[in-house]
Amino acid sequence: MKRQNFFALMAAVFLTTSVIADECDPCCLPCCEPCDYLCDLCDPCEGWTVEADCLYWQPRRCELIYASTGYSDELKVKGIDLSYDDGFRIGAFKECGDMLLGVRYTSYSFDDKQTVKDPNVRASRIFEHNIDNLLVAHSHYNVDLGIVDIEAAYLLRDECDSFAKAFGGVRIASIDQKLSSAYGEDADDMSGSHDSNRVERVTEDNDMKGYGLYIGGAGSYTFCDCYSFYGTMSVGTMVAEFNRHYVQSTVSVEEYTINNRYKDDCYKIVSNFDFGVGVGYDLSAFCCVDLHATLGYEFHHWFNTLDFMLAEVDANEFEIDRHSEDLGFDGLFLRLAATF
Repeated sequence: MKRQNFFALMAAVFLTTSVIADECDPCCLPCCEPCDYLCDLCDPCEGWTVEADCLYWQPRRCELIYASTGYSDELKVKGIDLSYDDGFRIGAFKECGDMLLGVRYTSYSFDDKQTVKDPNVRASRIFEHNIDNLLVAHSHYNVDLGIVDIEAAYLLRDECDSFAKAFGGVRIASIDQKLSSAYGEDADDMSGSHDSNRVERVTEDNDMKGYGLYIGGAGSYTFCDCYSFYGTMSVGTMVAEFNRHYVQSTVSVEEYTINNRYKDDCYKIVSNFDFGVGVGYDLSAFCCVDLHATLGYEFHHWFNTLDFMLAEVDANEFEIDRHSEDLGFDGLFLRLAATF
């Protein structure tokens, strides 16, 4: 349903262009009219750009296995199937001569779950199994991404048919991931409320908060007066703190018992790479006011993010594996921008 809503929104925006702009020739007027030069002055009430983006991304990562079925010679691994979900991004920038100063906020949340029912199902997230007759496994994964960019850009080119800028800034980011798994004896009851049913629950949290620097470049080229190609790319690095928790419990009518509880925290260096391309269209043009829509595709890659905790007990020695997992997001964006 979310996918249909997103494409319906895109269709509505681009259909409005036939009403707002009857001809293509006036689309370039803001670059050519004398009043536009007044917009370049460092005036608190002039030279602003406000952007609002609709995001339709899919998370990309591995190691979300929660169960397996079959036998040792023909084992089938069950993991969360990652799909698309929506988010938003807003920003405001002030032009002062050849400089652009502004702030941008990105918010994205993904939430999905999966269940497998099989007489040969095996639990993959439990260290100590307390259920004799396991018949059902369920897992629920969600990730919340929040980014604040404080950015400064220098205009390398600002002409009627082309635009280019180099930018850099400070980035503050948080990525919170949660994986909740449950394993039960009753395929129709995952709460443990039935008299004969026991459920093993595992809740895992992996929360990251970091800050750092990034640099990049962006540009566009206008064709047919109203249309433009858009591209951007940036790289960054940050110091990130990771907090992880693992809780395993047994739930039934008679008892609620916490069997294992682990937690750890550490600091790491995390790098990220962002890349996006798109096609823009001028919706309308007035003296010193320009409305613009951009539809595109973008990639966001976070390197060296700490994965969910893996605890091992071998010969009475307890160890935590700190292996890392790259985390990515990619998908469509639809941007509406107003410059005045």
